[in-house]
Amino acid sequence: MSRSLRVLAACAAFGLIVAASAPAAKAQTFTTLYHFCSQTDCSDGEIPYAGLIQGSDGNFYGTTSGGGANRGGTAFKITPSGTLTTLYSFCAQSGCTDGDDPFGGLTEGSDGNFYGTTSFGGASDDGEVFELTPSGALTTLYSFCAQSDCTDGEIPRAGLVQGSDGNFYGTTNSGGADGLGTVFKLTPSGTLTTLFSFCPQTRCTDGYLPVAGLIQASDGNFYGTMEMGGANDYGTVYKITPTGTLTTLYSFCAQSGCADGSLPYGAPIQGSDGNFYGTTGLGGANDYGTVFKLTPSGALTTLYSFCAQSDCTDGWGPHEAPIQASDGNFYGTTYYGGANGGGTAFKLTPAGALTTLYSFCAQLGCSDGEYPYAGLVQGSDGNFYGTNLGSGFEDNQGTVFKLAIPAPAVTFSPNSLAFGSVAENSSSTLDLTITNSGTASLDITNFSISAGSPTFAIVSGGTCDFNGQTLTAGGSCTVALTFSPTTSGPLGGTLAVTDNAGGSPQSVSLTGTGTVAVAALSPSSLDFGNVSTVSTSASQPVTLSNTGTAALGISSIVISANFGQTNNCNGSVTAGSSCTINVTFAPTATGVLTGTLTITDNSNGVANSAQTVSLSGTGIVLTINWPGPIVVPPPPSQPVPLPGSPAEPVAPRSGGGSPIAIGPGRPILSPLTPASTQSGGTAVAPIARFSSSSLVFSAQAVGTSSSTQTVTLSNPGDAAVPVSSITASGDFAQTNNCGNALAAGAICTISVTFKPAAAGPSTGTLSISEEPAGSPQSVALRGTGSTVVKPHQGAAP
Repeated sequence: MSRSLRVLAACAAFGLIVAASAPAAKAQTFTTLYHFCSQTDCSDGEIPYAGLIQGSDGNFYGTTSGGGANRGGTAFKITPSGTLTTLYSFCAQSGCTDGDDPFGGLTEGSDGNFYGTTSFGGASDDGEVFELTPSGALTTLYSFCAQSDCTDGEIPRAGLVQGSDGNFYGTTNSGGADGLGTVFKLTPSGTLTTLFSFCPQTRCTDGYLPVAGLIQASDGNFYGTMEMGGANDYGTVYKITPTGTLTTLYSFCAQSGCADGSLPYGAPIQGSDGNFYGTTGLGGANDYGTVFKLTPSGALTTLYSFCAQSDCTDGWGPHEAPIQASDGNFYGTTYYGGANGGGTAFKLTPAGALTTLYSFCAQLGCSDGEYPYAGLVQGSDGNFYGTNLGSGFEDNQGTVFKLAIPAPAVTFSPNSLAFGSVAENSSSTLDLTITNSGTASLDITNFSISAGSPTFAIVSGGTCDFNGQTLTAGGSCTVALTFSPTTSGPLGGTLAVTDNAGGSPQSVSLTGTGTVAVAALSPSSLDFGNVSTVSTSASQPVTLSNTGTAALGISSIVISANFGQTNNCNGSVTAGSSCTINVTFAPTATGVLTGTLTITDNSNGVANSAQTVSLSGTGIVLTINWPGPIVVPPPPSQPVPLPGSPAEPVAPRSGGGSPIAIGPGRPILSPLTPASTQSGGTAVAPIARFSSSSLVFSAQAVGTSSSTQTVTLSNPGDAAVPVSSITASGDFAQTNNCGNALAAGAICTISVTFKPAAAGPSTGTLSISEEPAGSPQSVALRGTGSTVVKPHQGAAP
């Protein structure tokens, strides 16, 4: 049969072309990318029965059944902008042993090469399977009718599908054990296995003469259609296992008047819902073809019957199954009908509502093409691409076209939100920008955080309206999200955005790591032993370590009366570090005295967590004998060392030669009259002593006052301490109950607050001016001013 006769035979089943006048839908942009037979003698190919595939390089690949350098058809590549390259012209070898008339399309294999079939040519001129590299080098993998009586099949009309096992699966239109077609498996090296020969049953209830190829479904089995045969002789949908067990799922024309459809030409597709979708060329309510849905168990629903509109402006005679696009709808073509009788491109919702997107032959002389035999493919750019068998341009030999459907699209910036490390029971906020990168309005209906992700939340503060947001093309809005870890370690979640764009709901990955500070004190207790009531012990260190993964924030370090401390902690300890607190004991009474060193911080993620060290020591009185007489110099008072031993500053009193209470390293300071002589007695003195040498305030908002920290002033001496003034410098203020004098053995309290005037570190001094030696006394004050940042308030509805 000549090539032209084969084309006519393929078209004859549909009869005459129907002209119509109804207008096509206008909400799309149609572009003819290429007219075949544009080169001399149609060396660029003609009559593309097969549709296109998009290769991994972004270009589109297909075949023409005729034309080419040898008039045996071509394999071609075309860019999205329309630049065509002929990769191979078939029938280049003597006797067309490299194949002739590729009716089916191409499949890109896992190795990056392309695989397909020719209906004729090969070693026996009954068709072949070939492999083609992207650069155009062809290898014949198998020539059909290699076995006696062509039991291995002949004349494959469809392309191939690569199975999950790496082998290729397909059909032949004839041949096999009964001469009426086969299903075969072919290894990449070219070993063929006939899985099934059609029509072994009486009246071919399993079907015969398959035109369509196969798809592999999610269950691992293969599915296809038979144009003819079945229980009613109007075609079937069947399932075949990889080992060759065939099951007829549905026989068409089972309903009166074939209202369920007849003559399915193309293989079905599997939808996102797991059901199968396809078309019949005839039948249906109007006998001009249908779109159907079939469950895996074989229950059929007719979604649409073509020619439902006057003059079949909705099209008729679809050959291939529609594709399910990224928006969830189905897109396909009809071979005939439409406003101009040259076929249509249509959209069909899963519920069966059809929209005619384009009616071919809308341009003068049908230069936009007509008779789309194959279906559509959606490119990575969201547009649809396909082929026409005919056109009114250059001998009417076919086209490649692009159909751009206005549609919304969603782009996120950033593509995912990484909050990084955030301390437990605190939070971090990031904004996500949502942009409509499509060409139609984007309607956002819902925002939600995946279940089981309580550490992530949507909060107010963004510009997206949670009650419903519409973004025009190019428009954008922001969503504010917080990460508030309640446990440590890596945490994740997902933001879902529900809208009218393809692939809805879209998702954004949310990640963050919860960190926690863990405080440890060593040792847990200190014992200072015996210390004079007029003396201060040597310091003992306490190590504050942070063994956690977040900074340890120190709110305060407080120590009990009779004990004092200095430290280098500076308000915080970084993860894995430590600081030192040096503790001293200055007893104000005799006997066993106890106290506590308390550090308040955020250990284990708990605000105002407290760690303590127990303190103990014994206050004692030391006695020494000092020989007299002692001559007290005239004013001003001067230190007078005791003979034979250093001494505590004391005020000598009149009296006999009794022992005096005295400590090492302190001289006698006498307030007596000039040139007076003391021959002996007991000497004591007024003494001013603080409970702490420093106060550290945690971060405080500028212009606001902190909570109060206290320091005590004690007089362990035996005379009153005159207090001339108590002052706090810098951003610090104080109140006290000390009065103008502190009696012997008395204790008063000084309350200090911090009110920063500016952000950053702030220092000051609490000073007490009094009469005894060492005046004035002071306490170092430190704090940090913090800028107030209003957090996002409230959760999104």
